[in-house]
Amino acid sequence: MKSNIAIFFLIFSMYSCQKKEETKSQVKSEKMNTELKSVVENYYEDRLKFFPLDATVNGDNRYNDTLPNDISESFRSKLQDFYQNNLTLLNNINSQELSDQDLLTYEILKREITIALEGLEFNDHYMPIQQFWGTALTFPQLGSGQSSQPFKTPEDYENFLGRIDDFSVWADTAIGNMKKGLASKETFPKVLMEKVLPQFKAMVVDDPKKSLFYEPIKNLPNSFTAEDKERITFAYFKAIKDKVIPAYKRLHDFIKTEYIPQTRTSTGFFDIPNGKERYDYWIKYWTTTNLSANEIYEIGLEEVARIRSEMEKVREQVGFKGDLKAFFEHVNTDPKFKPFKTDEEVINAFKNIEQKMQPQLKKLFSMVPKTKFEVRQTEEFREASASAEYMQGTPDGSRPGIFYVPKIGSGCGNAHKGMDKRKGNSIYESERSHFGAGCNC
Repeated sequence: MKSNIAIFFLIFSMYSCQKKEETKSQVKSEKMNTELKSVVENYYEDRLKFFPLDATVNGDNRYNDTLPNDISESFRSKLQDFYQNNLTLLNNINSQELSDQDLLTYEILKREITIALEGLEFNDHYMPIQQFWGTALTFPQLGSGQSSQPFKTPEDYENFLGRIDDFSVWADTAIGNMKKGLASKETFPKVLMEKVLPQFKAMVVDDPKKSLFYEPIKNLPNSFTAEDKERITFAYFKAIKDKVIPAYKRLHDFIKTEYIPQTRTSTGFFDIPNGKERYDYWIKYWTTTNLSANEIYEIGLEEVARIRSEMEKVREQVGFKGDLKAFFEHVNTDPKFKPFKTDEEVINAFKNIEQKMQPQLKKLFSMVPKTKFEVRQTEEFREASASAEYMQGTPDGSRPGIFYVPKIGSGCGNAHKGMDKRKGNSIYESERSHFGAGCNC
């Protein structure tokens, strides 16, 4: 989803920034521009109805009360029709008559639609939960009041109550889908699903007032009337008690007692149906190339060898006596190579980098973002499996971009512990092939 948001808004902004040509020779091309503009603008608007969280992230609040059941069969069927209809519209445009700028917009949009259609051929909705991202983790971030979901007006609070209702439906669909995944052998590895349990357990509290979802109630704006405050507080307490906590408990208990005991202990995509095809698809999706898995693997080996040789040079330059393995151990254990003793020191170090960088921006770029930038500690409920990540702000600057930093010693640096060490004859079979299976570190 993250990369889709970036591509999605890139397409629209590219077209929006385009200037019209006025020469007579451009009349025919201008006609084609009009057709493309219609497709792009309609695609933009209609897509937001399928992915309202993308709208929320971009500061468009029209769909803040909706959380799509995007793992349901009906949603996927309608989404497929949406993509196919837009692909047909694009194919009806004579791309040879487009200007260079329009052709670029055309090709980017066509690739996004084509690869989205290809992805719908796989049963990824049978694996709706993993430890790094997804609806089950995004939802608490939204509900905390510290993410993209706004909590400034009574309507904002009402909107999120709508999303709470939708999440209960999503959670039950997720359990049903995971049961189908168990039956068809389409599951995430056991070692990754075990990392989900503490995330969901943190959502199951005995008192709704201790819930992360209650934080917006603790920060009700002073501008609200006493009646609004009382009504909203009661509604949130009840929604958290009757819907949020039970939904996460159902998910947690199902994964712990039914899913994990039956899910696979291997880690490679090769061990699930159409594993090779799925792996090749994700390669194309993330790298935008047609390279094979083994070609990319060989590039990786070459890079490892190159980097290792550079490390050997450093070891020799500093006069370390011992092999590279001993050098790594020295660097990792010697206190002088650990400048940060507390999480606060890490956060402040990032803030200092940002302060040094800001004055240089206008020297390097003619345009700088209006959006402010913040560094925050990763939320406690997901810090054990989180990597450092960035959540974009809104284009109008109303919400800052946020860089999340895990606590010292947490995060996906430990995500591989316990991984299956089986060596396969192919990149698809080896432990390295858990790319796309919930770990991107």
